[in-house]
Amino acid sequence: MLAWINRTVARELTCYPREARKSAQNIFRAVYQTLRASSLGQKEPWSGSAEDCAMQATTTMRQTHPGFVPVVRV
Repeated sequence: MLAWINRTVARELTCYPREARKSAQNIFRAVYQTLRASSLGQKEPWSGSAEDCAMQATTTMRQTHPGFVPVVRV
């Protein structure tokens, strides 16, 4: 189960490219990864979709980086 969650999250993270170390984009990726892995786990009561997790990660990032917009690869 854990391997499936990690593969799923890694595949979804390809849409959000990495940037320089400690950049806001990389912090966003870490927040997204945590939220999404939790939402896919069986014990988590909140089962947000990938889009829900991205919105929540963006909201979290804007608390410390106002105006943050994640870079999305199409």
